[in-house]
Amino acid sequence: MEAQILTQSITLAIVAGIAMQVFAEKIRLPSIFLLMTAGVILGPEVLNLIQPHTMGDGLEVLVSLAVALILFEGGLSLDVDSFKEVNQSIRNLLSLGFVIIIAGSTVAIHYLLGVSWALSALFGAFMSITGPTVINPILQRMRIKKDIATILMSEAILSDALGAFVAIGVLELILASSETTIVLFIYNFLVKIFVGLLVGFSMGWVLGKI
Repeated sequence: MEAQILTQSITLAIVAGIAMQVFAEKIRLPSIFLLMTAGVILGPEVLNLIQPHTMGDGLEVLVSLAVALILFEGGLSLDVDSFKEVNQSIRNLLSLGFVIIIAGSTVAIHYLLGVSWALSALFGAFMSITGPTVINPILQRMRIKKDIATILMSEAILSDALGAFVAIGVLELILASSETTIVLFIYNFLVKIFVGLLVGFSMGWVLGKI
């Protein structure tokens, strides 16, 4: 029975994803909007046809791979030469703008919905991620000056990585055992980040040489 539910969940997720992608192209809307809507409707909160929990630890692996692919694709589409021309604007968006979005979203969700500060901070971290999956379809359908388009796309790509970094840190802090000291948590988290950066830069260098 568990295997049947797992097969049903994966099949429906793939079919719904493709259908929403095609439909988004037809009505000229960012696909992420329809994908999220379909996920909510088909998921446990509404129809319960897709049950992610049946995947167990495999869900975390798939999500990690999906995030890696999105960031990799975004990195390939980053226009480094144009980026240098508008780096001041992008730097402002990724520093002051980034902090304002996280702080504003955290405070708003805490006081408006009464959510705990920890979950509010996690929500704020998610809201800081613009993402090329949202910005790219919009840029394809609108005539925008090259400099502005470069700023929006560069910020979207870079905020993916920065926002994911913050969100993962907040999530791990929430899930950390009560016996784990803050020093041990920071040490373990920084080790993961260091290893990830080392592997990422090493593989990037190898691919560049190839």
